[in-house]
Amino acid sequence: MATKIVRDVACRGIYAQIYLKDRVVTPQLNDWSREYERISSVRIEQADLSILLSQEPEGVEKILLMAKESDLDQFAPRLRELYGEKVHLTKSKPCFLEMTDCQVNKGVALAALAERFGIAREDVMAIGDSFNDLEMIKYAGIGVAMGNARSEIKEQADLVTASNEEDGVAEAIERYVLN
Repeated sequence: MATKIVRDVACRGIYAQIYLKDRVVTPQLNDWSREYERISSVRIEQADLSILLSQEPEGVEKILLMAKESDLDQFAPRLRELYGEKVHLTKSKPCFLEMTDCQVNKGVALAALAERFGIAREDVMAIGDSFNDLEMIKYAGIGVAMGNARSEIKEQADLVTASNEEDGVAEAIERYVLN
């Protein structure tokens, strides 16, 4: 399926990179890839994705699409129509649209960790600021949105704390965990 998704995205001229085991690969290095390398401190390789995916079709962990937010917002419904329940779509930044297996998101991961350590859901606090944090915020007994979060995230959270710039995580921990 990753091969088809990458092909569909390329036809629309949207930049894509794939996460393949411990590698991040794109068909073309450009301003998007350089910006991602800068903000994430990850090295991105350039390779022919059709060849790479034919060799390792099952190894793709994530496909990240990068474009103007309005372009991604227009394209996302088409992706949902084409791939429906097979993929999980979310934004981690306004210009980053992430695609993973339908069972992969931060809420699922947090639930698995809580279960592994025997922590009841109501005793879990999750803090986030973007769409990729939404499932985690909704899962937690206390879902906290950062002050700089988009309004859609704040509306889903139980509480809103200060922004990233104002030590919002520390504020939430001090107020709701240590107090």
